[in-house]
Amino acid sequence: GSITFGQSGNYAVAAVDGGAQAYKTLTAGATGTGTILPTAEVGVMIRSAAKSSIIVSGGVISSAVGSDSISAGLTSVIETGGSTSMSVVVKPTGAAGSTLTISSYTGAGVSSTTATSGVLAGIWTFTVAAASVAGTVSLADSTVTQQAGIDKGVAASTVLTYDTGSRMANGKVGIIYVNLKDAYGSLVTSGTVTAQTTAGTVNVVASGSAAAGDSYAATTAFDSEANTSSGAFWVYVNQPAANTAGTATVTLTRNGAVIGTKTLNWAGDAATIALIPASSSANFANGYAAYSSGDAKNLNVAYVVKDAAGNAVTLTTQPTLSDATGALLGASLSAATDTTGTAAAGDIDTLYQTSSNGFGLATMLVPSSTLSGAGSYTLSFVNAAGATIKSSVNNATVSRGGINSFEASWDKATYAPGDIATMTLTAKDAFGNLIADGTAATGLDLIVSTSGLTSVGSALTTTSTFSAGKITQKYAAGNTDGSYAFSVDITTATPQSAAVGAVKIAGVAGTSNADVLKAIVSLIASINKQIAALQKALLRR
Repeated sequence: GSITFGQSGNYAVAAVDGGAQAYKTLTAGATGTGTILPTAEVGVMIRSAAKSSIIVSGGVISSAVGSDSISAGLTSVIETGGSTSMSVVVKPTGAAGSTLTISSYTGAGVSSTTATSGVLAGIWTFTVAAASVAGTVSLADSTVTQQAGIDKGVAASTVLTYDTGSRMANGKVGIIYVNLKDAYGSLVTSGTVTAQTTAGTVNVVASGSAAAGDSYAATTAFDSEANTSSGAFWVYVNQPAANTAGTATVTLTRNGAVIGTKTLNWAGDAATIALIPASSSANFANGYAAYSSGDAKNLNVAYVVKDAAGNAVTLTTQPTLSDATGALLGASLSAATDTTGTAAAGDIDTLYQTSSNGFGLATMLVPSSTLSGAGSYTLSFVNAAGATIKSSVNNATVSRGGINSFEASWDKATYAPGDIATMTLTAKDAFGNLIADGTAATGLDLIVSTSGLTSVGSALTTTSTFSAGKITQKYAAGNTDGSYAFSVDITTATPQSAAVGAVKIAGVAGTSNADVLKAIVSLIASINKQIAALQKALLRR
């Protein structure tokens, strides 16, 4: 069944927005709302091939068509003969601020005594208003929101992607979208909207959409436009000072009444660039000369570019590598061949810095050559003013070829039961350089006695990668003292055989079970001596 609110016969809803409203239908237990005057007559129809009912709270039924019975209090009607429709007219009885609720049920459960036992078709809830506020701006129902900044010559987006918290990039045009409605959700299409800014310049456009050329028209700190049938406004706000970080507070009014205040922030032009060492590699691979999706060597250079005020700026290009020396001669940063993906998946080679993420990522490419060992480089960026800014010198090493040698070490000589033991594998190339970050442990063959040591966390595999030439695995020491063997081999490092050894587990403070047994035997012997001496002393008496 369905319950329809709207016109019924010659009756029309006396709604606060004036005039009769169009039919609005609810089904499957849905809910609807509206606002009416105390003098309203609400027409309601239930369409159903089964038994049906209409129940009223906060009002009375003034007439009914197609019903079998109506309650004594005029608050419910029931149709049990299977009529396809039943209609009623309902009047509110409460004062302004009260509610009128109209619900309907259908199905075999509906009877002359159980009007609410069927399937709920829908519930309408109306708020009774003292007077109409149609055409009066309701800020709770209107939109006054900052959007993402745009470039000069670009039309404001009708997608309305709001971005009220981020600092805009240098040179962007700020956008404030205004859409005025009354409390009934109807557009307010009268009055004059004004924008005034404390810095920069504004341009107010009254239109349902915005043209690309509008972004060039912000030339004054004060601008106003008469409302149109769209009820929508676009307010363009220019950066206070070109290439300089700044803030502009825009006050919006309609007919002199404030409808919103927005504070827009801009970053300035790029002034400094620096490497982020903790998030960057210091060991690169000779011959990694082209980006490869999913490779752990991707995004191995992290940087931050800031304006003169210390704000991270938004970039649409990446820095370049300059002043390369030593083994990094000929190196470069990947030229953004793939920017669609995620850093976690490693399927991108560039992540542009934005003011919100505060950093950028690039991929170091090193051509194949005979070079390896120490090298250095700087990061370089050309800002909007055409000036080249550079980072300080960054030192790094370059490995050539795959893993040639390796060693396994442990963080302690002896572990107590329950200790976490850490084994570290260190790998080098044929020239003694630490292997490049992101190099996989291809050919890894790792055996550790599980009777004494249990792996903790993710186990090392042939796809595990080295960082700073090292890779680690943690183990939990067992509760049984003894020596437990281990063997580590990287079979691709053919010049070297497996590294083997043993890990010792001993009791608290390094005491083994054998030491404890020896101490017990010694204690028993001492007690026996004392007993013998006591016996001799007693015999003398």
